[in-house]
Amino acid sequence: MTDGTLIDDENGKRLVFERHLPHSRTRVWQALVNPEQRAKWFFAGTLDPVADGRVDLKDHGQGITGRVTAVENETLLSFTWNSVDGPNSTVSFQLSDAGNGSTHLVFTHCVNDDCRPMNLLPGWHAIFDDLGLYLEADTVAEQTGRHARLREHYLTTLGQASS
Repeated sequence: MTDGTLIDDENGKRLVFERHLPHSRTRVWQALVNPEQRAKWFFAGTLDPVADGRVDLKDHGQGITGRVTAVENETLLSFTWNSVDGPNSTVSFQLSDAGNGSTHLVFTHCVNDDCRPMNLLPGWHAIFDDLGLYLEADTVAEQTGRHARLREHYLTTLGQASS
């Protein structure tokens, strides 16, 4: 299990996940920006990977809206994130070469006091697990109860004060 971290310092509060993916940046980038691929491991909907592009994703019926704030081909995708658990926040996917055709992913979700990190952490954790599965097999199977198990894990690891 590769846990995310909750950082609270002079730069604000943010959730950070790092993953080593044994796939090229091109493959990982396409999984992120190609709508058909993204829908298999992340969320279906619109994510227009250009400056000020529209974000309108569907998370099991809940909407996530925003605007792309930064994009560098195969390197960086950042956008505003407005959802029930993460209102008025921002997310960034940073990709870099990790040698031997693999990719280092650093994901950051900058949150505010209206956000619910103890709901976001297990969600993002599951999403990045699904990305790894998708990149390996082009498919992801639903795992019943996973979010609840991961939420309990984060509550135990980080403490309920972070919720």
